[in-house]
Formats: sequence, C-alpha cells, structure tokens
Amino acid sequence: MPALAAFAAEIAIRKTRPFRDAGYIVMTPTTRGENGQHGVFTMYYDEVADVLRAADYLRAELLVDPKRVFVMGHSVGGTLALLAAEIYPYFRGAVSVSGSPDQALYLKYAKGATLNAPFDPNDALEVQIRSPLAYAASIKCPARLFYGTQETYYAFTTPRLAEIAREHGIDAQVRAVEGDHASNLTTSIKLALEFFQKLQAK
Repeated sequence: MPALAAFAAEIAIRKTRPFRDAGYIVMTPTTRGENGQHGVFTMYYDEVADVLRAADYLRAELLVDPKRVFVMGHSVGGTLALLAAEIYPYFRGAVSVSGSPDQALYLKYAKGATLNAPFDPNDALEVQIRSPLAYAASIKCPARLFYGTQETYYAFTTPRLAEIAREHGIDAQVRAVEGDHASNLTTSIKLALEFFQKLQAK
C-alpha cells in the first residue's frame, strides 16, 4: 500500500471509530484516481458511481440489513454523499459534513481549483452536473447537512440546498457547527451518529 494511501486509511479509521463503536459496519471506499488508485479522477462525476457500487456491495453482504444503509462523507466525501443521495434510492439516511453544494462558487473561490479542475470550468453544464445544489429536489432519503461556522462560503448554499429539498417534501436539515473545515468534524460526527440512530429506531 502506498504511503499516501496508508495515511488516508489511518485518517478514515479514526474518523469512523464512533460508528464502529456503536455497532455499525463501516466501509470507506477509495474512489478512482484517489491516493494512487487506478482510474482517472473526474471530480464529482465518475466517482459518484464508485460510491454507489460500494453501497450495492454493502447491501448484498449477509451481515448488512439492506434497509439500513447510510451514507456520510466529509469535504469531498460530503459532496459525493449528497450527489449519491440524489441518485440512489436505497440509503436510509445521508449526512454531508462540509460538502460543496455549488461547484461554481468552489471554482471561483478555492485556491487553484480552476487550474486543477479535470474539465472546462467555463462549461456551465460541466459545473452543474457536479453541484448537489442543482438537484436538491432529488434527494431520496432524510438528510442532514453540517458545515463549520468559519466556513462562510457554505453559509448560503448549504441552507439553500436544504430549503429546496424541504420544499419538495424531503426531510433535510442544516446546521452550522462551531469550527472550521476540519475542527467541526468531531461534533458533526456525533450529530450524524445521533441522526442515524434515530432513523434506525423508526
């Protein structure tokens, strides 16, 4: 295993421990082109299919209740979790922590984002298909969206995504959690676990 992949795996183990301690089976898939993996990185496009295939794999496992599969991600993973929840009809619940709802804003304000984008950032359709905000009405399960109080660039788009979802009858709530992109994660994980456990109890 390459050193970078080993580091990423260690981070994933630490982040997911609260869920494992609570009795959840946890899978942290590595998407194509990530951390030395094969395939071509397309930024929130083909990688969504990787998340969905991982969900299919989990649902087919004997120890997994296929009606209680949840999806959650942080940062890039948070964006993928939202896009996946807008496509896949089998998640019981979804949580996005510091996901990017609108890639137009991300490309505009994130340092180096436009230069590193694997598509034409001036193509509005290419930007749209990578933006969960554009498909907020399609979320197929209850969802919770968390972002840090210091992440001011999410203070409009994340609540707006949840608002559109609710207008279409979807149980979607948003909460600004104290901290920045990284430091809000501990509290957000706790809130996500509570959310999943409530859904399980229904």
